[in-house]
Amino acid sequence: MEPASRISSTVLLIGGAVVLGVISGALPLAGLVIAVVAAYLGLGAVLPRSAFPLLTLGLLLFVPLDSVSPFDADLRAVPQVGLVLIGTLAGVLVARSGVWKSLKHGWDVALLAMAVGLTMLVNWSSGGVRQFSVLMAGVVFYAWVRMVGEDPSEQRHAFMVVTAAVGGLQGFGALIERVAGRNLFVSLVPGYAPASKLFAYELGGRAVALAGHPLRLGTMCMIGVLASVALLRSAVSPLRRRLSVLALAGSTAGLLLSGARGAWLGVVVGFVVLILSSSVRHSFRLAVGLILGVVVLYLVAAQTGLLDLVQERLFGAAYRPASLAQRVNILTTAGSIWLRRPILGWGFGEYLDQVYAQGFRYSNTENEYVNALLATGLLGFVALMVTTIRTFVLLVLGRRMNRVPELAAVFAALAVNIGTYNTFSWSSAFCLFTAVVALSHGVRDESFGARGELAEQGWRRTSSCAACE
Repeated sequence: MEPASRISSTVLLIGGAVVLGVISGALPLAGLVIAVVAAYLGLGAVLPRSAFPLLTLGLLLFVPLDSVSPFDADLRAVPQVGLVLIGTLAGVLVARSGVWKSLKHGWDVALLAMAVGLTMLVNWSSGGVRQFSVLMAGVVFYAWVRMVGEDPSEQRHAFMVVTAAVGGLQGFGALIERVAGRNLFVSLVPGYAPASKLFAYELGGRAVALAGHPLRLGTMCMIGVLASVALLRSAVSPLRRRLSVLALAGSTAGLLLSGARGAWLGVVVGFVVLILSSSVRHSFRLAVGLILGVVVLYLVAAQTGLLDLVQERLFGAAYRPASLAQRVNILTTAGSIWLRRPILGWGFGEYLDQVYAQGFRYSNTENEYVNALLATGLLGFVALMVTTIRTFVLLVLGRRMNRVPELAAVFAALAVNIGTYNTFSWSSAFCLFTAVVALSHGVRDESFGARGELAEQGWRRTSSCAACE
């Protein structure tokens, strides 16, 4: 990054952090926010400009702001939205030109933003401003990634490094929690109040680490596993291979200890996509390595007691008929709720009340696709599905030119994961989703650019032959 651009970004980010602290009425926290942003900028100084938004994503994923007072109540999502807006403004100043060119192919994200905005406008009286702001921050984050994405392959590598690091660190935090028998981060991080008490079964509570919630830990470690495998496959030095193995070990441990069955399913789907979308030679090596890894993991889990946790989550008290019936009944009832407002939905502040009004003990649908159908109606649901399908198609077909099966595996796992719990209630999750969407559009740019170069080379050869004649 150029010095002038780096200075402007620093001033904007730190200044925005101060303003955020003042507005929130928590001046002591402003110093903490400034320290975190300064540290983040220090690390970002050694990285290319295109990696800045992905470094921000890692910060948003790793720091459990949704579970830290006062950001776990009335001020929830304020720091996440604020940092994304400030960073995007800095990105606009850095990019200065070519902004429209980088965003014009994101029609699916624009459709999604329009659906969310129209739903909020029509159902304004129902509330839901926080959820609306989180979703719109994800759209803005998409724009930030695209605006500074001069080198899409560099951005993909930065995404893998950041998510592998976050998954590995959270996984080792879960291991520490398991060994200590309690969450040490509660005493280390002021105001940190994880949801661990809600998930205590007879074999002990599920790990939360610094994620704030076991399901969020599962999502981070699920992506960390796939990203670590991607880095391990591309590592060219012994140090990078060791670091990738370390991140893979931590992410795997955290994935198991989270007890998140949706994340377990997601990582399985991700590996299937990775194997099927890779070349024959790489698919064979990956399959053999995966089988050996599962055998080793089984032996380690059997010796350490982790196997009991897995069995309990799959077949024990967590797999209660009442719990399964609750989910099935909610999905069945969702159709009748949606038909009463089929086009624009009930809005973000009312759709769960409609579910609760049907007599259910819990109003959580545990499925973001159903949430989109109920909250934003057919318009938002179709927009979300179009974005999801287009992203996956771009990543799978784009591999013919650019070889990105690893990112396709990550997105497949994430697409499965958001269908198993209310992922987007986590204030940083939609930014994670739109980051992968933005990276897939970078693959599209590379593919079309490569085709254009090939066409130009063919035209030159034809012109040369014509001149020779």
